[in-house]
Amino acid sequence: MKRQPIDTLVYFDTNIYNHLLDNQNQIEPIKKAVSNRIVGIFVSDVNFEELLGTYRNNPQKAQSLFQLAWNICLHRATQPLFNLVKAEFRHLIDLSVRINVYSNDKNYANNFIDWWNLLAKQPNVKKDEIESTLQNIKENKYDFRDAMKLGQQKMKEVITKDNIKFQTPEEFLKEMLNKSSSVRDYINGFLSKVNNPQITVDMVRSNLSKMEGFRHSLYYYLLALVYHHNFAGGEPELGDSRDMHHIIYAGYSDIFVSDDTNLVKYLRYIPTKKHKYLKLDEFIQYLKTLEKTI
Repeated sequence: MKRQPIDTLVYFDTNIYNHLLDNQNQIEPIKKAVSNRIVGIFVSDVNFEELLGTYRNNPQKAQSLFQLAWNICLHRATQPLFNLVKAEFRHLIDLSVRINVYSNDKNYANNFIDWWNLLAKQPNVKKDEIESTLQNIKENKYDFRDAMKLGQQKMKEVITKDNIKFQTPEEFLKEMLNKSSSVRDYINGFLSKVNNPQITVDMVRSNLSKMEGFRHSLYYYLLALVYHHNFAGGEPELGDSRDMHHIIYAGYSDIFVSDDTNLVKYLRYIPTKKHKYLKLDEFIQYLKTLEKTI
């Protein structure tokens, strides 16, 4: 019998796994929806890194979290985050590029799945093995934190120099996106990594609608790191860069689920026809509504 295709791809912020562990009654409707192929939930290397971080302080809880993820998620390895973004840039000059959230690198994918399975089923994994794996994950990611701090400083200078006035996030976005200087450095930061002289800043700016992951990172950068920090004070922290990692993966999903109120608030300013941003309770209700229509 032919398997029914999955219509809706879902990505969970790592806090959702913690919340599900504390609210076991919410797991069953999710497992049922996954079993019926109503939704498919994928795990990213960012989820993996944060759950491994839990292992340092609470191995027993971490194992329960990995078990939970193993039981409700698709057993496939996503591409490292920056590989996805680079594919979007290549797509601008090569329409044959297929941007796939899942990795085609068999060694990477097998290692990801093997480790996930091991951590879900075997307690007391050695600490040095955990640290080695965390380091490998870090090497496969583009670290935004330093770039965020430098970019925030430059953006504040632009706001002051050009005497930009704004009251709301919408006004702020309009001002920033309409000024080429406001996003040029950010785009150039990626272009230096992509290293393809055929791709220009203007080409990227005119094709943002085709770049789900990159557009998410740009809007989050503007809203959460510049707009918010301008009013609340403080500089970008590690948690900010991890949130940006999450929302890039969210750009490839149909539904992103997070109970981080500020994160979801900013994401709702990103123009997109594709995604929904839901809290866990909203997602559970969404699944129940779907069941009634099937």
